[in-house]
Amino acid sequence: MARSRAKRKKRPRSIKPVEVKPTTDCRAPRSRTAAPDTFQISAASARSAVIAPSQSGRHRAIVLGLVQLLIVAHVVLWWLSQRYGWWGGYTLTPIEPSEAAETSAEGVINAGFLFFFAALVSTMVFGRWFCGWGCHVVLLQDLCGWLMKRLGVRPKPFRTRWLPLGALGLALYLYGWPLLERALVDLGWLAQELPPWQARLHLTKPDFWATFPDWWLAIPFLFISGFATVYFLGAKGFCTYGCPYGAFFAPLDKLAPGRI
Repeated sequence: MARSRAKRKKRPRSIKPVEVKPTTDCRAPRSRTAAPDTFQISAASARSAVIAPSQSGRHRAIVLGLVQLLIVAHVVLWWLSQRYGWWGGYTLTPIEPSEAAETSAEGVINAGFLFFFAALVSTMVFGRWFCGWGCHVVLLQDLCGWLMKRLGVRPKPFRTRWLPLGALGLALYLYGWPLLERALVDLGWLAQELPPWQARLHLTKPDFWATFPDWWLAIPFLFISGFATVYFLGAKGFCTYGCPYGAFFAPLDKLAPGRI
């Protein structure tokens, strides 16, 4: 009995036939010639659905170019005032946020301090617009990045959590150290004579270039803040890790309800 059962073959299960119901769709089947037409229609609709490229980059480049022209015009007017005695040889103080360090040191309210104050207040409302639309160093970084891309040079930025502290350290040295130094002198812990601190308005000066470095120091700095910074820190490396003003703009940007 065991052998007969082993030799017994298994019967295949019967498969029930499936009834195909006729459909009411009377459309003709697709032909091979209809495929190209269908593809062309899909491609045309896809092209029409593509979002147009943003023009903000071009507009921002134009605005930054105008900023450079205004800087050049300011320097030229100062040179002409010195040469021909226009306005008594005086010109507007540099419209540069670094000039606000004089406010911390001596209480002088100059054009740089007023501009920096306006930029800080507007950042609380419109976000960090100044870094993208009003800073002359941004145009330098964008130009250096474009030239490196054309030459086939690929930046190799590195990141570390300590890099943002560089901008904070520069900001504390530029604006905080004068206040701390005066406090140490007043306490007698630092033997140094300082000019008296007195709040006063001073919007013109004859020596426009007095607070700026000489050309032999300015040119290497532009090279470092341009090509070197873009290569080692990225496209906006100086703005993020080396700009002392960015240490103020970054926290205020988080409070802004709007964006530009």
